[in-house]
Amino acid sequence: MALLHNLLYIFRRLGIGEHATQLYLDAAKAGDYLSQKELACRYQVDIGVPMNDDIAFHWLCQFGVSEHAGFSELQYYGDKETKSCSSPK
Repeated sequence: MALLHNLLYIFRRLGIGEHATQLYLDAAKAGDYLSQKELACRYQVDIGVPMNDDIAFHWLCQFGVSEHAGFSELQYYGDKETKSCSSPK
C-alpha cells in the first residue's frame, strides 16, 4: 500500500486528482483503511468527487470500524443531521 500512497501523492502534485480519487476508491473497496478515510474526506468537501454526505458517512464508517482505526463508535456531523455508526464487534 505504500506504493499506492506514493503514486497518489504524485497525482495530487501533478494536478490530476480525478485519477487519484479512482485509485483511492479501488483501494478502499479492497479494504485499505487509509483510503477509506481519504474518501470520506473527499466526499465531505468535494475533492475530485461531488459532495455527498451519505457516501462520506459510508466511507467514514468503513474506516472507523476497521481494526486499524480501533473506534467502537463514530459520529458524523453532516449538513442535515448527525449520524452514528458502531463496530459490529
